[in-house]
Amino acid sequence: MILALALAGLIAAADGPAPDPALDARFKCPKEYPNFNAYIADLFAWNDFAKQRHPDWTREQVMSARQGLFLSHQCQPWDANSPQPLQP
Repeated sequence: MILALALAGLIAAADGPAPDPALDARFKCPKEYPNFNAYIADLFAWNDFAKQRHPDWTREQVMSARQGLFLSHQCQPWDANSPQPLQP
């Protein structure tokens, strides 16, 4: 479920909301995190921040904004050698 939410942002429609510099400043590519747990935790924190800044945005608009940042930052997804398992 968590991974599905993370990946859903990558396949959201490209015609998303206008860029927000504050969201850009809080965004990091997946490989910038020390492990997968840190990435997932910050993914949820970033989503919460986006909803605070734009309470009128739908879930799809938040995911689309994140996808736009993923593309503009030229992020690479986790590869087979870099993911860290989720810790309980």
